[in-house]
Amino acid sequence: MRFGIQTVQAGTSYEDLLAFWRFLDRETLFESIWLMDHLVQPVEELSPHTACFESWSLLAAAAQATERLRLGVLVSANTFRHPALLAKMAATIDHVSCGRLYVGIGAGWHEAEHRAFGIHLGSMRERQDRLEEAAALWRAVLDSRGPVSFHGAHYQLEDASFAPSFVQDRPPLVIGGIGERRTLRTAARFADAANLMGPVSRVRRCLDVLRRHCDAVDRDYDTIEKTLHVPLFVDDDPAAVDAVVEFLTRDTLLPAEVIRTELPVGSPDAVSKCIEELAELGITALWFPALAPFAPDRFARLSETLVRAFA
Repeated sequence: MRFGIQTVQAGTSYEDLLAFWRFLDRETLFESIWLMDHLVQPVEELSPHTACFESWSLLAAAAQATERLRLGVLVSANTFRHPALLAKMAATIDHVSCGRLYVGIGAGWHEAEHRAFGIHLGSMRERQDRLEEAAALWRAVLDSRGPVSFHGAHYQLEDASFAPSFVQDRPPLVIGGIGERRTLRTAARFADAANLMGPVSRVRRCLDVLRRHCDAVDRDYDTIEKTLHVPLFVDDDPAAVDAVVEFLTRDTLLPAEVIRTELPVGSPDAVSKCIEELAELGITALWFPALAPFAPDRFARLSETLVRAFA
């Protein structure tokens, strides 16, 4: 099991993010760092006017500031940027990072930020149509070492050059989401990794659906890495755990009992048991959010206990 941290870039300063990335890179065993792709922070308990850095600009800084950690955006809203432009941005950052980039994409969902910035969100069907086509375009770009032409309903390329190409032979394409009819089908067709969300029972169902989609498109299910974006909190103090559970019941709308039994939240033994169950289902990476103010001591303990135990 690999562990990564989504260093949420809202309500914090660039200097604090920089210090935290360098600490994670040099003093922990975490495998990756991630940024969220929001123009305003989406946490209901914070103001929508809380300072929030743009993700891909900031990712270039993270690539320069670190040497070991893999990095990416979990996940890029397909509605924000033309996929061909994002591919040029991603190739640039792959060079800055010396080949440590993950490419994460999703359909986009946060209506308020689209409205605030005048960006067309579209219906669920339109977003899924665009994501599926964008994923096909990404696959053409990532699998090519020359100019790319692409003719779709939403995106068209004519002999488009993506030189310099990616440093990696095949940068992993991560498709995020749990939509059973469309998103997981798109992942089955195009993804190197599917990024799921939610408790163990939902993960189990999503993996069953993903397997059926793979069978339908003649894709080897085992060639897709299964990853999970999930809250993670380990503490022996019941009061501290209770406070986190209370927050997550509001944030995720999941019942408290589900959070305690099906998410890696609780005592060290409870969290280890949950992670073992996820590993048995086939999950190979857990990527969890960290909100400012960042607490290096906490992540040092997690690194030396949890991360080392599952390495």
